Amino acid sequence: MIYSLTSIYFGVFEQDIDELYKDFQIIKYLYKNKLFGKRKHPRFVIIKRIEVQLELLSISNFPSLTDIDRQVILKLFELSIHRYSEVRCNAQVDLFYILRCYLFSYQVIIDHILELLDNSDGANHDQIKGCLYILLGNDLVFIPAQYSWTLLEKLWPSLTRTMHATKTSTQELLDCIMDKLCKQFDTPAIIEDINDKSVKAAIELWRPLETNELISRDQMREARNQANIQSYNNLMETLNSLFYNHP
Repeated sequence: MIYSLTSIYFGVFEQDIDELYKDFQIIKYLYKNKLFGKRKHPRFVIIKRIEVQLELLSISNFPSLTDIDRQVILKLFELSIHRYSEVRCNAQVDLFYILRCYLFSYQVIIDHILELLDNSDGANHDQIKGCLYILLGNDLVFIPAQYSWTLLEKLWPSLTRTMHATKTSTQELLDCIMDKLCKQFDTPAIIEDINDKSVKAAIELWRPLETNELISRDQMREARNQANIQSYNNLMETLNSLFYNHP
């Protein structure tokens, strides 16, 4: 818990928000006056609702990932593959919370997970089990279904050809990951594009882009699309090769 505080504490915890919201619901019910129609809530109840909303915003605004946050994630990852199961479970709870708060933060640990999964000799059972639990995630975090062809190109073949499913518990975890993947995976777009209506709406919300910014935008989009196409083709070829037992 101490490791994760710097990355998950912004003056209030999520459970505190839940308590505030429950209190608000009780107050709202007690002081509601149906005789006033739409203006049935007293002023202090509306202020209380605004307070809850501001607190909620403070923990759900997807902050930027700092170097300290990266260190915290790596340390929690180390604890999440610890030899003692209780240590692993506690660390994974905090790790999942951080992965949910910081977009694309899974990129910090994914290479370490792949290294352990692909290492048939150097990784022990506890490390592999910890990695699989991280990949299985929880209701809000599930790395194998992320919208990234670059990630899927590396992760799916690694899961498919892993040689660590020698124990029943490990095989059951792999089966759970596959079942969850079948239920939750939505195919990401390979070629990303934006229509003129969306561009116009963005300009109205922000400002028109300069010529050099437009050129840079098109170059970045083309590079990303080409990378997606390459990753998709590589993934299909690798999975097809593994399916026909030609690694």
